[in-house]
This record gives sequence, structure tokens and C-alpha cells, in this order.
Amino acid sequence: MFKKIFFVIIGCICFFRITAQVKGFVYATDDSGKQVPVPGAVVYWEDRMYARMTDEMGFFDIPPHPHKRMKLLVSCTGYSKDTIEVKDTSSRIIFLLHRGVLLNTAIVTGKEKTEKDDRINPLNVSLITSSGLRQAACCNLSESFENSASVDASYSDALTGARQIQMLGLAGIYTQIMTENIPSVKGVMSPFGLTYIPGPWMESIQVSKGITSVRTGYEGITGQINVEYRKPLLSKEKYFLNVFANHEGRWEANAIVNTRLNDHCGTQLMFNTNQYHGVMDHNGDGFMDQPRIQAYNFTNRWKYEHDAWEMLGGVKLLEEMRVGGQTTYSSLSPSGDTTRPYGILMRTRRQEGFVKTGYLYPLKEETSTAIILSGINHSQEGVYGMKQYEGNQQNIYINLIHITPLFSHEHRLTTGFTYQYDN
Repeated sequence: MFKKIFFVIIGCICFFRITAQVKGFVYATDDSGKQVPVPGAVVYWEDRMYARMTDEMGFFDIPPHPHKRMKLLVSCTGYSKDTIEVKDTSSRIIFLLHRGVLLNTAIVTGKEKTEKDDRINPLNVSLITSSGLRQAACCNLSESFENSASVDASYSDALTGARQIQMLGLAGIYTQIMTENIPSVKGVMSPFGLTYIPGPWMESIQVSKGITSVRTGYEGITGQINVEYRKPLLSKEKYFLNVFANHEGRWEANAIVNTRLNDHCGTQLMFNTNQYHGVMDHNGDGFMDQPRIQAYNFTNRWKYEHDAWEMLGGVKLLEEMRVGGQTTYSSLSPSGDTTRPYGILMRTRRQEGFVKTGYLYPLKEETSTAIILSGINHSQEGVYGMKQYEGNQQNIYINLIHITPLFSHEHRLTTGFTYQYDN
């Protein structure tokens, strides 16, 4: 008899505990002012002893808290939190949520460094960004290192205006100079090659000091300098025009036109002219401090991207004339006249073309194959006083590269072959 009474009492207590749940609904007001249920809202006690989630009708039931006059909270994404102090657990609790406050858009801006050092790469590589090029206000590559501690640029010959660079205390002939990973400034072009790359055409400059990779050649004894041009399909400006002039008679103009033919193909036209017709002799020694220059530079580049294929190609034409020497020198004087003032006359013509094609294997992560083809014809002819000068150079460059992960994604294997022909 006592056992039956005991079980009846225990059952009543359990039934009372189950039915004594704190119940309620969570609503919100829509745009029309109508109250709608909020499913997925989290209802919990202030000390987080119990927590429940509302169903699709916004209904919830949560066990009562042992302590009376405890606060019940509700939170849901997109709504402000709400709190109710529960005094009577037998009453239905109704929450009415309000839409959260939408904050205004915050724009965070930062200043890009003019020169960055790659601290992950084991090679000593520095990157001169587009911000650094704008800060230097350079007209060509030879003037791009004024604010750089990596490379020293100076005049090697004031009469002709030839400039050279120095890295690690050695002359520029020991540094490999490339444009988009294609060797370009070498041989006959070395004395004036830095001035043949206009500043507004450049997007960035990568400078590697000391030991470098032989992936693009073996000529970089003291380092490598790689210039990246503006790219078709990637340039932000459709039209770009830049004109510079100073009181000494020098002026320069650059024009760039980017045309997107479709989603996969685009072309780019870039033109540069550099003119200096003044006569400067600040020290009064009778010789021009810098030569008179008349140069024209043109390039047409094409870029194609589709699926796993990518191609970049183009042609470049250059023609330049330099006149230096004594201020009274004229290039119209007879070449055999021994009484005429000393002067230097140099004419340069250059034609080059290149094609770069790459394929990224869809089924092999981080695996790709690329081939680079380049051809250059460079000719110079001139007069140094009474001596005639003529220089011609033809260059063919072929580079095939295959890159694949080695054992893991942390290691890569780069293999291929390079062929160079210089005449």
C-alpha cells in the first residue's frame, strides 16, 4: 500500500515538473505592420542555465529556473535582443522583436608601400609597386630607381646620355634585365636600353639581388631586374594620356588605349615619344650637358584567356636619334670636314615580337606548362667625331617551363629548357 502511494506521489511530481514549463511565443513586425512568428530564435535564461529554440510558429517552452524573478532573454540574427523578467512561470511569455539597426558602409583605406620585400621567398626579391613609380615620376626605366635603395643608376657617358645601373657594387652588364621574364636589355642595346622602356607603360618592377633563379637565363650574376607592363584585359583605364614638358626644351607624351573585344580577348596600343631639342651647357665648357633626342616607341599587345589556356603576345617598334658633342655641332655638316666641331650622331632602330602561352592542367592542382618565344632585331649606326660606327644584333629566345608539385604542395619542381641565339 505504501509503495503505491509513493509511486503516485513521484508521478505527480514528475507530471507537475513537465507541465510547469515556461511557454511563450516570439513575434516580429513585418513591413506591413503585421505580427509574424520568428522561427529559429534562441530563448535562454540570464545565466544560460537552460536554452531553447523556437519552432516554425515562433513557439518555445523552457524549463523554469530554480530562482524566482530571473530574466529571460531572446536573440535572433537580424533582430535586436529582448529581455523579460519572469515573475509568474504559469503565464505565457510574448516577445516582440524589432529589426536590427543597419549601419552605414564603412570604407577602410590604406597606403600601399612603394617598395616591398618578399620575406617568404628565399631569394632576396624587392618589388617596386605602381605607387613607387608614381612617386618617382619617372619617364623611363633608368629614372625609376631614384628612390630605391636596391639599385644605383647613374650616367656612364654624358655625351651620348647612356645610363648604367649598379647592383652589389658591380656594373650593370652583370645584371640580367628583362621585360615580363623575357631578356631584353643586352648586347648592343645595353648602353641605352634602360631609356627605351617608358615609365607610364610599367606596372611594377621586381628586383632580385644576389643569387637568382636560372629559370629565365644564367646571365644574372649580381641579380635580375624584371619589368611588368600594363596588361590587356586587366588595365583599369580604357584611355590613358600623359604629357610632360619643361623649360629646358624637353617634352614627352604617352598614349595608351585598351580595348576588350570579348570576355576572353583584349588588345592594347601604347605609344611614347621623347623629344629634347634644347642645348644645355651649364658649366660653359662648350659641350652639351645632355644630347638632343628624338625618339618614337610603339607597341601592340594582345591577351587571350579561356578555360585553362592563357596567351599574351605583341610587337614593339622603336626608332631614335641622338645628337651630342659640342654645342655648335650640326649633323648636317659634311662627315669628312676635319674643321667641324666634335659631335656624336646615333640612330637606333629596333623591332621585336613575342608570344607567351600557358596551360593550367584542370585535373592536376598547381601544375602548368608554358612556352615563351621572342625575337629581336636591333641596329645602330652613328658617327663619333670622324669615326663611323655600326652595330647590329639579332636575338632569338625560347623558354619551355613545366611546374608541378613535388611530394606535397609545399614543394615545387620546375623543369624545362632554354635556347638563346645571339648574332
